[in-house]
Order: sequence, then structure tokens, then C-alpha cells
Amino acid sequence: AEQIGGVPSTMAQMVNILTDQNVSRSLASLKPGDILITPELEGVGASEFGRYRETADRGRAAAEALLPMLRQLSVDKKDYEEWLADTMPARPELPPVVNAVEISELKRVNPEYVARQLQEYEDLPLDTKKLDQQLGQIYGDGDYQHVDYTLLTARDKNILQITPLEKNFGPNYLRFGVNLESTPDTSSFNFRAAYHKTWLNRLGGEWLTGVQIGTEPKLSIEFYQPVDQLHRFFVEPKAYYQKEQFNFYQNNSNKSQYDFKETGINLMTGMNVGLLGPVSFGWTERKREADLVQGDPLLDVNVDRIGGWLLSIDFDQFDQLYVPTHGWAVKGAYFNPPAEDYSKGTLDVQVVQNIGEYVVAGRFNLAGSLDGTLPISDGVALGGFLNMTGFARNQILGDSLIYGSIRGEKIIGQLPIGLRGDMRIGVALEAGRVDGRYTETELDGWQNSFTLYLGGETPIGPVYVGYGYSPEGMSNLYVFVGTP
Repeated sequence: AEQIGGVPSTMAQMVNILTDQNVSRSLASLKPGDILITPELEGVGASEFGRYRETADRGRAAAEALLPMLRQLSVDKKDYEEWLADTMPARPELPPVVNAVEISELKRVNPEYVARQLQEYEDLPLDTKKLDQQLGQIYGDGDYQHVDYTLLTARDKNILQITPLEKNFGPNYLRFGVNLESTPDTSSFNFRAAYHKTWLNRLGGEWLTGVQIGTEPKLSIEFYQPVDQLHRFFVEPKAYYQKEQFNFYQNNSNKSQYDFKETGINLMTGMNVGLLGPVSFGWTERKREADLVQGDPLLDVNVDRIGGWLLSIDFDQFDQLYVPTHGWAVKGAYFNPPAEDYSKGTLDVQVVQNIGEYVVAGRFNLAGSLDGTLPISDGVALGGFLNMTGFARNQILGDSLIYGSIRGEKIIGQLPIGLRGDMRIGVALEAGRVDGRYTETELDGWQNSFTLYLGGETPIGPVYVGYGYSPEGMSNLYVFVGTP
């Protein structure tokens, strides 16, 4: 009784009593042909797990002491192999062969749109690994709460039934976004809202109306209409109005600021290349006005109108929209206005790969005139966060550019439960040059930039705080919040 002094010791005593009862019953069940092996465990407590090697050796010694008795239970090799074969688990059955694929009834989404992701199942063994991947791609269309499957047997046939559960809200949505960019030299803030109507018809037509207020106001109307059930081909007209601030620099000094007001119409058609992304072709027409806000007048023409043919590709295989962990993306465009004496091309390639908690990213950007000389209103520019961070946004403007960067990031934590995304600390080494410069005309040759930043994905989009240093630049502190 003196050893029982509290809750822990009482519980331990209760366990001992129950264990002793089990031991007593087990000993009473022994028959004359049974062999009892009793290791010497004196001095070893039930909680001394650190002495497991010692107690195992005691158990082996106790068994070896009874080897003459144990040998009486042995059988010859043939009998043992027969016994062992009976105890081995049976070989797993081959996966069933799928005879047909069915899509459960849907209210809004066209079943053919779902079926485009499902390939090569009929009259083949069920490949669950491939199926899981394709169900994830179906879910990624954004129309469903979840996607599941069932293998049914009817009339000696195996039917693979796909069950996408459509969202209990929609198909029309309100979307919101916010963007804040700030450096010691410039800052901007924009708030955007959009009304998005989906599945206007059985082919999956969509209507998007958006408005942005703030430093750079914008209004846009866009219609996306697939022309076949598999969404391989589409038409996409768009009209927009936007106002953008543009600063012109010389010797790291802001010499003038313009407001560009642009009205445009795009009449595009295209095709989706599998799951890579779209290739688009069409006509774009725009009218741009330039109003001097402050500083020296640098533009000779305040109004220009340009119309031309536009060919573009937008392939995106990133695992996340803004802060990817792995994947790649290729974006490019060719613009040819027949009434002008120039044409313009752009190519942007990005690759991202994670190695455990580290992420390595590379980017290559090439842009400029392919024929003639770009007008200043359609020039290409370097400057801004992760686009030569040591310079202000669009600080180096010219006729052509080449840019490359490599980034290394370490994932240092996750946002709290309920918030998606991870937080990272990263460094970037950047190099680029702009030829045929309209600003920073004395900044010849290649420019370098080093960037240190902290940030990641949040519910309102990416958030970054960074510092960019360039020997020839402005060496900016940079804050970025929200969707680009």
C-alpha cells in the first residue's frame, strides 16, 4: 500500500493486476505438449524501453536453453515448404478490364467537356494511377466541389463511372483583387472587381466584365466562346479602356511623367494545345493618348492609332498561379501592324523546380523590333521587381531587350491553418541590356542587379518585400502586395 501514492501509481497497479490475470489464465491453458519459455527479467521494469537490447538477449538465452525440446517440434524441409506455401498470401488479382466509361448526369457542365480529360480506358486494365491524375485535371477546371469514380459491374461488363459533383454556387461569380506597388520613387494602388458568367451555353461560353479603380483605372469586357464540345477551338473578342502612369528617366532621375490613356479592341480566335495552353491569332486595334503630367515633354505625338495582326502563345505548366514550386511557362507574341514600318516580337521562358524545401527558378526574356524601329509608345522596358529590381519600374525603355535571371528560394514556413500558401526567403541574380534606348541613353551595355526578398502566397495574392541593388541603378526598396 505504501507504493500507491497518486494517480500514476494507481494506474500502474491496475495494469499490473490485469496483466497478472491474463498470465494466470494463459498458464492454466497449457497442455502437456506445450513448451513454456520464461526469460529472466528480474530488475527490468515495463517502462524501461531503453533496455530493449538487453531484454531481447535474455529472451534468446531462455529459448536456446530449451533447444532440445524445441527440436522435437521440427519437420523436414518438404513439409515446411508446404506449410509455408499455405501461409503465403495469394497473388493479387489483375486489375479489372474497363468495358465502358460513363459520366454521371450534370446540370450545367457538358459531359463531353469532362470526357476530354479521360483517354484510353475502354478494353484496357484499369490504371488507377493515371485515373487519379486525370480526375485531378478535371477538378482543376474549377467547376466542381470534388470528382470521384466508381467501377460498376452490370451484365458481365465493367463500367467506369465518373462522378463530378458540381459546385453548389455559381455558375456566375464576383471576383475581387487588390494590388499595391511601392518604391521610394513611385507607388501605385489599384482595386479591381469583376463579374464572371460561366456556362452561358452547352459549349461553355464565358462573359467577363471587369473594372479597376485607383492609380491605373481600367474597364474591360471580354467574351470567350469555344466552338466545339472539347474546347479545342475558340473565339475571344475583347474591348477595354485603361489609364497608365509612365515615368521617363535619365541618369536615375525622373525627368517626366505621362498619363497614357488607351482604348482597344481585340478580335481573336485560337486553339487550346492539349493541356499546355492556348495559341491565339487575330486583329488588335488601339488608340493611345499621352498627357504630360509633370516634367519635360519627351513625346512628339500625343495621340497614335495602331492596328495590326497579333499571334500569341500562352503555355503554363506551373503548379501554382503566382508562386509556383515546380513547372514551366512559355509566353510569346508577334505583332505586325501593316500600316506601320515595324513589327514586334516577345518571348518569355520560365522554369521552376523544387529540391525539398528549396526552390530554384530561371527566366529568359527576349523582346523588341523584328523589322523597323519600335515607336516609343510601343517600346520594351526593363525595371521593376524581378525584372531588374535595382531599377525603377520601366526605367530603361528602348527598341529591344534581352534579360536573364536565376533565383534561389528557401521555404521557411506555411501560413496558418485556413490560409493557403507558403512563405519564402529568396535571392535573385539578374542581368539585362536594352538597345536603341529612349530613356537612360547613357546606360550602355549589360546591367546587373542583385535582389534579396521575403514573401510568398497569401489569400489576396503574392506579397513581397525586397531590396534590389544595381551598380548603375537606383537600388530600390520594393513592396508588392496583391495580384499583378
